[in-house]
Amino acid sequence: MKTVKPEDLRIRFAENHENKQGYQCYIKRVILLILLLICVSFLVLRYVNQKHIQIQSTIQKAETELELALKTGIYSKMVKVEGEPIKRKLVLPNDKSGLRKLILGRSKILVNKNDVIGAQVDRVNRDWYGKEIDKLPSETPKKEELITYHEGARIKDILDITDAKLRMLTNTIVRKYNNAWFAPDENGIFKYEVLKDKVLYPTSTVKKNVGLLRDTHGISSIVHQAVHEKATLIVGCGDTPSKMQAAVHLAGLGINVYFPCDRYVGEIIGYVGYEGSGVLIGTAPVKKGVFGAIIGDQPVEIELDEKIVVEDTNQSYPIQYYDAPRRYFEELQKISGINFNLIIVKVSELKEGRKIISVAREEDARVVAIRVAYEEDYLVVKNWLLESDKNRAILFHSAPYEPGYRLFREFPKQTSFGDPKPIFE
Repeated sequence: MKTVKPEDLRIRFAENHENKQGYQCYIKRVILLILLLICVSFLVLRYVNQKHIQIQSTIQKAETELELALKTGIYSKMVKVEGEPIKRKLVLPNDKSGLRKLILGRSKILVNKNDVIGAQVDRVNRDWYGKEIDKLPSETPKKEELITYHEGARIKDILDITDAKLRMLTNTIVRKYNNAWFAPDENGIFKYEVLKDKVLYPTSTVKKNVGLLRDTHGISSIVHQAVHEKATLIVGCGDTPSKMQAAVHLAGLGINVYFPCDRYVGEIIGYVGYEGSGVLIGTAPVKKGVFGAIIGDQPVEIELDEKIVVEDTNQSYPIQYYDAPRRYFEELQKISGINFNLIIVKVSELKEGRKIISVAREEDARVVAIRVAYEEDYLVVKNWLLESDKNRAILFHSAPYEPGYRLFREFPKQTSFGDPKPIFE
């Protein structure tokens, strides 16, 4: 039998003791890590719960306000009238034979630090379709938190230049009449149609024939708040006749309106702002001025006998916006009584700008009226503009998209927009 020396026993005891201490230290670290994870999880759950409670509280408050408004407020009578017809007039001489040119793009809106910008919620501080809905609809986003496309991008351009105040116009009460939905004017009279798909956003509350819109979309849905928030500039979508009707109403109250999505800008050519002097501008660039930001003010001249190649389509969503150029110039002919040398080119798919430019080259035309929303269209229009400084592009429904907006900046002397207040000389 092997004899164990006392010295060996001491060594073994020391090793076992060290191993035991190391194991105990390891266990303590694991326990501390678990406790830390539990604490972090608790804090995260607490934050999520508080956010949920805040959102639910806001929803409940809005629904309560909806009920009260319908019972006792300015909406209690549920009156609906048709929106005012758009009054239009172009000042032209009776004898038009002396007119030689058309000027588009001289209209402008000046924005400075004293202005209040009222904006639709959709595509400005939230986009439920793009799943960017982490903010409350009424929450005013920081400049860097704005949606980076469509109306949000153009508002950021303004705020990069001047410290105007931004207000989100939300919680619009709408009423259903004959299967169509209407939003109110500043007096609670339901006048302006809101498309059904906007009413049925998942963030809206609808009870029978009444709804509450949180993610407001379009000029027609924010007239009431625009007036009561004392906004001096409204930014929103202008892609339906009712949105243009609402825009003219706001102009009559002295409120400017900027609608980068301008499919129906032709509807307001020569608009008369009734009592006020508000300016309406569709797809146009934002630039730095001496005293703040300037929307528009990028004029281009067109000889009245020049050929103009005009884009058009008879397709449905998402291609229908390509009919904006044709709509504008047909309305301009109608209201002015002047026949332009228009060459209409129909497209049936997205990204077919090459067809318009190809016809322009074939016809030796120096002016195109076109929508640019994609990089492919941007490149063909850019290359054509580079061929000659006499080539000009009138852009429609293009400012919401980075490729189209880029053309305004790169070719300030050769690009303009469908001006609601064209000038003839």
